[in-house]
Amino acid sequence: MEDAFGDSAMGATFESFATPLDGDGTTADADITDEGVELVLDASQHIARGIVDRTRGARVVLLDEMMESMEVLNNVSTVLEVLGKRTRDLEAQQRQILKHH
Repeated sequence: MEDAFGDSAMGATFESFATPLDGDGTTADADITDEGVELVLDASQHIARGIVDRTRGARVVLLDEMMESMEVLNNVSTVLEVLGKRTRDLEAQQRQILKHH
């Protein structure tokens, strides 16, 4: 059996499932009840809350990682400043030694 797009595998996979809406927009086999609508809305809200919670958790982790990275980069900057100063001091010492010898 082929589906509406001519895909026999797709039609075979989903042919046993009832279509919730007919072409005219009416329900095929099931009536939509207020309870059903409420369940779908509750499920959607539950999923949305889960996504929001996970997003907030990811944000906290990301901000923590960014703070740690900033601290590491600040320490690297400090080390580079010290090394630069030490290099200038060694250069000055070498100039002094070469002048006297």
